[in-house]
Amino acid sequence: MLYPCAVLRFIQISLILLLAAPALTPPAFAAPPLPALTVDDIDTQGYRWMFGSQQPVPHTGASFKTWRATLLLDEIESIELTLAFDLRVGRPRGSASAEPTLPLLVIDASLGTWCEGQGVVVQEVPAPAGYEHLGAPRGCAVTIPEATLKRGGTVIGTLVAHTPRVEYVEDRFAIALPVQPLVHPADRVEIAVEYAIADNPRIRADRWGVALGRQVIDKDRERIFVALQDVSPVPLAGGASSIVGRVPTLLVDSGESWDEVATFHSVFYDNAARAKGAVLRMAGAVFAQPDVPSAAVEAVIQALDGTALDTSGGTGGAWRLPLPAITTAEEGKGTAADRAALLVALLRTAEVKAEVLLLSGSSVRVGPDEPMPLLDTTLVVVPHGAQDGTDLYVDPSRGSLWLGSLPEELLDRDALLLARSGARWARTPSAVPRRSWTLNASERTDGGFDVAVRGELTGAPAARLREWLVAGRDPASFPSPDLAWLGTWAEHLTPQFHSPDGTRLIVRATGTLPREVAVPAGSLAGARVPLVAPDLGVSRWPYPRDARRMEFELLESWTFRGILSGSALPPGNKVTPFWSVQSEGAWSGPVLTRHSQIRFSSRELPRDAAVEVERFDEFLARMLGEVRAPATSPER
Repeated sequence: MLYPCAVLRFIQISLILLLAAPALTPPAFAAPPLPALTVDDIDTQGYRWMFGSQQPVPHTGASFKTWRATLLLDEIESIELTLAFDLRVGRPRGSASAEPTLPLLVIDASLGTWCEGQGVVVQEVPAPAGYEHLGAPRGCAVTIPEATLKRGGTVIGTLVAHTPRVEYVEDRFAIALPVQPLVHPADRVEIAVEYAIADNPRIRADRWGVALGRQVIDKDRERIFVALQDVSPVPLAGGASSIVGRVPTLLVDSGESWDEVATFHSVFYDNAARAKGAVLRMAGAVFAQPDVPSAAVEAVIQALDGTALDTSGGTGGAWRLPLPAITTAEEGKGTAADRAALLVALLRTAEVKAEVLLLSGSSVRVGPDEPMPLLDTTLVVVPHGAQDGTDLYVDPSRGSLWLGSLPEELLDRDALLLARSGARWARTPSAVPRRSWTLNASERTDGGFDVAVRGELTGAPAARLREWLVAGRDPASFPSPDLAWLGTWAEHLTPQFHSPDGTRLIVRATGTLPREVAVPAGSLAGARVPLVAPDLGVSRWPYPRDARRMEFELLESWTFRGILSGSALPPGNKVTPFWSVQSEGAWSGPVLTRHSQIRFSSRELPRDAAVEVERFDEFLARMLGEVRAPATSPER
């Protein structure tokens, strides 16, 4: 049966980093050589550092003489991206020499994309940082011959990435081609798009301005191209979730609007969410629930736990169509999109209104005016379905332990709501889960400390801890970043967990800490607050930096033996546009009490504010870790 719908496929293929093996002859272009453009011919709108003449290029042990990417859109069976390269490998210079095996490009395996080398052995590797917007990012890597690594030389090769046409949606696509290599500079970069004139795809430059060349290949085929000289590599490291919007890119898509995409998806999910056969049998548990929406929703999510998650489709999104709910129920497994359609079918069977949301799980902003479809995540929303009457959000890629809780990266997001009455833009909740911790510590005669800790978790932190408890409390997967003091002292305290209302999780722990653990080097041990951003690994960061929003409340009470107070507390109040720390404390003889509220409210930091992560970490370490215990105690 043909479903009257479509999907916008986003293939973020970033070819670069060429390291191939035996020499190959690159295929000849059908058209005359592309004219060279210089730095003065384009407007990079703040991206001028992409050229070596604007920013010194670090020595990487290799460089491209030429790098040619050709996108073929008029293939019947697949869309093909051909990369022809000419890589120079210099003689090793200490640690700057080229690596023997490195990824060439990043593909989206959830779309069935695969790559092959002509005369080059290609292997799949984990994708580098910067591709979290893809459903299932994978890297394709090759190996430079050992002789070339030792003596230097030139490696010439060709690599082809194939993306199969998706049934029912083969005429819709969206492709982004970064114009910079991921690693190694290039003397010359050439990008061309070849297509049938009748197809008339939309091709434009994103985040930079350039006059694209146009060339007729024959009577019914055309080429759009651009060529650049002296191009620097993309200095991506672990601090970026997505390169989209952060590097100059050539965008190619079939021209569909957001409204067209949403309309087709609405119809498709509506058809896929029909309840019959095995779906009705699953719905039996729902009918037995009280006439309360929240009870029905909880029963549905628990029923969905019996359906295994197929991770090949990522977290769903605008390029992953769902199978009919009856198929998912019968097979007992499905992708996030499949499980979303089944979830909607079960809820509608119980006469509970449910709709599908498409949104971005990375830091990339989306909206009706954005040029690329970055909706890589599927959610289900039940209006007024929570116990307090608010909307209840369900992530179909997770189980019932996450009922009503969303990962922090999905909060405060623009989302495309696929309602029966028509698609519209909505927004997920903005409130960050609150984590509250109370500590009482008293010094013993033997120098140790009697400690009592209480924590209250909500949202994603509580859900992650519930998953860990149900999975068997494996020490290797202990979620210490969510557990503040308990995560610091887990070896010495035995915690107890209690959920009074199914949403909050209460943590209690008591025990005795050795003095060197409670007061290391004479300073009070600080709570373990999660990192707000990964380490960059580069000295100069030209892009906005991703961050993680969080909120903590800490209440401390320390009692020491003796009559003296400790040293003065370091300043504990700091407010910036991106984070705030409010900490008030005082000594009363040997007793210290302190109350701290810690918030990091920004998800993305501008290029000129990337240092805020380091400032926040440094301020927090000083504020929580530089309180000195009383210097003397008369009884010791």
